[in-house]
Amino acid sequence: MKKAKASITLYLALVLVIIMTLICTLVESGRVSAINMKLRGITYMAMDSMFSGYARELFDEYGVMFMWTGEEDFLTEFDEYVEDNLNTTGLGITRKADLYGMAHVSSEIQEIKWATDDGGELFGEQVSEYMKYYLIENAAEKILENTGIFEQGGKVSEFMEKIRSYKDVFERVENAVGEINQFVEQMKKATENPKELLEKMLDYIDKYINTGDPSFTLDYSSYYSKLKSNKIILESYLRTIRDKTEEYYGFVEDAKEAVGELQSQLDEDAAEYEPEIYEIVEEQVEDIRQKSADTDFDYYKVGENENMTYVYEEKISRLDGFFEEVGYTLDKENAESLREGVSKYLEEFSEFNLDDLKLNFEVNEVEKEDDSFLDSINDLFENGILEFVAGEVSEKSVDRSAFPSVTSMQSHSETEESLAEAALDKALFSEYLNSHFGRFTSPKEDTALEYEAEYVLGGKDSDKDNLSTVVTEIVLLRTGCNLISLLKDSKKKAETFELATALVGFTGMPIVVKIVQIVIIAAWALAESMLDARALLRGDKVVTIKGGDDWYLSLEGIKNFSADSASNSDFDKGLTYEDYLRLLFLMQNRQTQYYRTMDMIQADLCLNENQAFRMKDCIAAARISVNYKAGRLFAGIPSAQGGNAYRILIDQQYKY
Repeated sequence: MKKAKASITLYLALVLVIIMTLICTLVESGRVSAINMKLRGITYMAMDSMFSGYARELFDEYGVMFMWTGEEDFLTEFDEYVEDNLNTTGLGITRKADLYGMAHVSSEIQEIKWATDDGGELFGEQVSEYMKYYLIENAAEKILENTGIFEQGGKVSEFMEKIRSYKDVFERVENAVGEINQFVEQMKKATENPKELLEKMLDYIDKYINTGDPSFTLDYSSYYSKLKSNKIILESYLRTIRDKTEEYYGFVEDAKEAVGELQSQLDEDAAEYEPEIYEIVEEQVEDIRQKSADTDFDYYKVGENENMTYVYEEKISRLDGFFEEVGYTLDKENAESLREGVSKYLEEFSEFNLDDLKLNFEVNEVEKEDDSFLDSINDLFENGILEFVAGEVSEKSVDRSAFPSVTSMQSHSETEESLAEAALDKALFSEYLNSHFGRFTSPKEDTALEYEAEYVLGGKDSDKDNLSTVVTEIVLLRTGCNLISLLKDSKKKAETFELATALVGFTGMPIVVKIVQIVIIAAWALAESMLDARALLRGDKVVTIKGGDDWYLSLEGIKNFSADSASNSDFDKGLTYEDYLRLLFLMQNRQTQYYRTMDMIQADLCLNENQAFRMKDCIAAARISVNYKAGRLFAGIPSAQGGNAYRILIDQQYKY
């Protein structure tokens, strides 16, 4: 019995130990889980407290949140928040009563993202989030609805410039035709028709036979010599005409290559054109192709003319037989035989007519007009556009050496997003720029530059240079649209063709006149665009594609182009200067836009708040690893670290 009782006591003791161990283990396990959860909360609160210390002036003025501090200060302050969150004495809990027993060991920054990192995307994301509360999403459609026509205008402008770049190629074709025609006309003046010379010879033979007058033998011999020399001259001219024709075909091959390149580019961009605009542009190429590069169409009849030279040369070569059969001297003994020989060859030349050699090239001189105004317009655009368009401008400038676009700009692959999303983000950002920064038509006070929006587009040191960049861009945008307007307007095209003829000084030179017409159309579009930009800067609106009554400048006005050349038109439809800024923002590289925007933010805060402020020192996101320890209390649960305390690593990320 005693042995049995002892066994039961031992058994119960063992069971009790096991139960107590299980209970303590479960309690300790729950304690460890609670410690992990508690430490995560403590770490998050410390990080949240850190990021609540954003630069207030930056948020108040520009609606973006960044923390302006250094890495070392960031980590020190973060550790203080962690320690404060771990401290329970303020809650009346003594160290002995603290069942968690947690302690901070160390913290380490794993990664910090600055405002200027990732190509400025962190900055851009904040702006997009901020602006979504102020701008409805269909604003993207409002801004985008005009970009298509401007892009087409740019394409048309580039294409017309490319046509002009082949000016020498196309003009060489027409000049070659002119040379061929010149030799044809010279040949007609320098020679006589063999048929007429043979008729004269036959006439003198008949007169000699009928009268016996010896003077007719001299006349016969004179025309015999004329025929012989005439044959040599004719053959020389025909050879020269064929040589010049060969040169012409060489120039035609060059023109074919040029037209082929033009057509290839047009076909490549066909999807980007509206059908009507594509047809208008293709019409220009087709007109040039027919006149300079289409040997089948043979506009100038060079091919027909060449064929006739071979026919004539073959006939003229028969005169070699004539000179063998028919003698130089006429007398009684050979008069009849000479008459028979001359009559035979006269029959062969009965249809010989030099007038059959004729090109489709009739040049007539007209009163030539001065074309210096074309150079004057281009010179004004290249050298004096800002003064012409804007008058007096701000002289403010900045030192860009410490700007983010200079010190911190990074290339960064943009995240994949739909076209609509990308358009919306750009539209939101453009609206942000127009609402938060000054511009020529609405400058802000106490800013480093008056034309801040223009700086984002230009990126230059001074207001003057930035405005000049923007004005140039607007003029180029408007030039493309005005080109489309002119090419659509048959009346204005007829006017430019008439002026082109006057500038060339001749009619009958369609290729040269066509190229000059294109130059005139381009100059007219450019001059009108400069007046458009001038109107925009004074606060007026400008129609995107103009009709006949929407033009400031007549064709006559471009001959003496100046600000006074414009009609006093005041249009209340179209786009404003701010709309054109939006379009330019929409077309700009996004990363460039982000960095230059940060340039202006930094410049203004340095001017008004703290000269030491730098966007590159502003934290946008961080990831920190924090090491904690906690003593073992209810059970010694094994851990990888070993020892008498648990080692707990918490990884925490935070981003504005």
